[in-house]
Amino acid sequence: MCIYGYRHPPYGIRARVSHDDGATWSREWILRDDGANYDLGYPRAAVLDDGTILATYYFNEQDDDVAVDGGQRHIAATRFDPTELLTER
Repeated sequence: MCIYGYRHPPYGIRARVSHDDGATWSREWILRDDGANYDLGYPRAAVLDDGTILATYYFNEQDDDVAVDGGQRHIAATRFDPTELLTER
């Protein structure tokens, strides 16, 4: 699985799955697409005890007052069940 920041509109965090060591990849899965601009990303992911995946990254949201003019970003996370991603080829 590859989780990455998508730095083109609509900005956000996306994922793809490979079942053959990276020779081919699944369609893109949009984990979130509400980023205000391209300044987001650098995700890290962990598999939790219940099998869900927690992806953390730095982010700025469209309704964030400082998103367009600069300012601090924040750390965000998305927790998801990878079953869908892993079964679709």
